[in-house]
Amino acid sequence: MNETDFYFVEQLHQISQLSFFVYDNHRNLLKGFKPVISPDFPQQYLKRAVQQQKITIYSVKNGGCFTAVGLNDGKLLVIWQAPSRLVQLSVEKQASCRVKAALQLCYFNFYHKRLFDQQINFLSESPPVNQIYQQTPETQRDVLAHSDYLLETKAFEAIQNGNLSEFQLRLNQLLQSGKPGTLVPENEVRNMKDVMITGITLLTRAVIKGGMLPEIAYEMSDISIQNLEKLSSVPEVITYMKQLPEAFIEKLQATTKYANVPVVFAIQEYVFKHLTEKITLDDLATAVGYSKNYLTRLFKDKTGLTISSYIRRQKMLEAKNQLASTNRPISKIAVDLGFVDQSHLTKVFNHYEKMTPQEYRKQCRLLE
Repeated sequence: MNETDFYFVEQLHQISQLSFFVYDNHRNLLKGFKPVISPDFPQQYLKRAVQQQKITIYSVKNGGCFTAVGLNDGKLLVIWQAPSRLVQLSVEKQASCRVKAALQLCYFNFYHKRLFDQQINFLSESPPVNQIYQQTPETQRDVLAHSDYLLETKAFEAIQNGNLSEFQLRLNQLLQSGKPGTLVPENEVRNMKDVMITGITLLTRAVIKGGMLPEIAYEMSDISIQNLEKLSSVPEVITYMKQLPEAFIEKLQATTKYANVPVVFAIQEYVFKHLTEKITLDDLATAVGYSKNYLTRLFKDKTGLTISSYIRRQKMLEAKNQLASTNRPISKIAVDLGFVDQSHLTKVFNHYEKMTPQEYRKQCRLLE
């Protein structure tokens, strides 16, 4: 791989938000591109990727999957979709489709020829990915009753554009055109929740396309699903389902109004990319290309927050993600996020969340 190849992989990572890891001939990690909150690629999966005889997408528990491409110079490129804490068919299907698309792009880039679907093998620890599309007698009865795809597309385009009135119009048309699919026929409440989780996933993708920063969208998605899981009846789920799109649109409108202020957006982007480092105003000013005084004044004027306050809030989001999705020691999380020690993180965390990191992690475990 040359620098152009590394640049291609980095750009594909930024577009897809998948993780990409490049290993040398001895399977030592050379370079990795991954979202801030995503874990590293597990060593036990690396052994499996090295041993594959043909191109295979491996599906792992909790909706994660990975594949590997052997390169002409002996290096190995791994494409990795980390597992989700939420186990559902839609997550696994979505992950496999994203990884497959990235795999085909990489294959064409490195070998200059297409990789067709029939050339890709699927293996799964959970129900095989390539069996997700097989119909059961229950789903066969529902096929003709499923909602119209074009209406669904129009509805989520309205979300992407931040247009609530148009979305409500499209949603009413959508509800009249059919009914949601059945994922868990024996449990109506669980089925409604799973359908709504799929909807939350689509909402999240729509607002990201609309300009919301990914970490904000994913945080909102996590909170929405956590709140959903606390509900115990179908009417409660339906009421929540009606309220959620408006909340996503309002958040999109609030967060994208700064997108037309390039300096503010550049600050936000820098903070997002350097969350696991100690961010200083000097470094930020150098990266953005303006004086510290100008940045401080402009950011406060446009957002109502100081830069330091914004950084702390973003670090809190990252801390919450790591506390919820990993078993890493809190002391390690604190140091990686630029805090003096665990006590410093606990003090700041308690200020924003009104609970300690330990209490937050325990709360997340109870919700799983």
